[in-house]
Amino acid sequence: MSGLAYLDRYLAGLPRGLESFADHVQKAAVFRQFVSGLPIAEQAHRLPPPLDGLVRAPPPVSAWLSEVQATAVLTSLRDLFFSDDEGFFKYAYDTNRRVLESVFYRVLFKLVSPQRVLRGAEARWAQLHKGMELFVAMRGDRGAEVRLVYPPGLLPDVIATAYSTAFRAAVEVAGARAASFTVVERSRTQTTFHGAWS
Repeated sequence: MSGLAYLDRYLAGLPRGLESFADHVQKAAVFRQFVSGLPIAEQAHRLPPPLDGLVRAPPPVSAWLSEVQATAVLTSLRDLFFSDDEGFFKYAYDTNRRVLESVFYRVLFKLVSPQRVLRGAEARWAQLHKGMELFVAMRGDRGAEVRLVYPPGLLPDVIATAYSTAFRAAVEVAGARAASFTVVERSRTQTTFHGAWS
């Protein structure tokens, strides 16, 4: 046990701890953008191996890393740096917004509508994640249902909600106003979000 409540609860729900679901991976670019804004390397001694090494020397952006290990580190950010979930979700939103407003993404997103961004989300997700799947169903012109599907326990509540901030940031950068994505259904194998905007 690490003594970090969110991290310990996450690891306890996995069948083989940090070795679970080895065939589920994500691009290190996703991981790096979340840890870059916080001094996580200074807290590496509080994390179990191999997480301590992962935060001391994050892999290059093009590398693939374990979805479970990346999620465990992101979960530990909530423990180490935030007094409540809302602060963590704001950090996740601000991080996603900053990335999507960078020069490369800003030009890309300004040329498409929120609807088109979401219609292409499944393909973009598959470029960044292998194993965990994302499905999108449009709900009229100003709404969508987004569903993440994964093995039992892979995605904890706090990280699922943090992912919703990426969907919100993406449609906002594409021109949506008053956007929101909320969890409407949750189980150990999937999370469903409803999105709406004006």
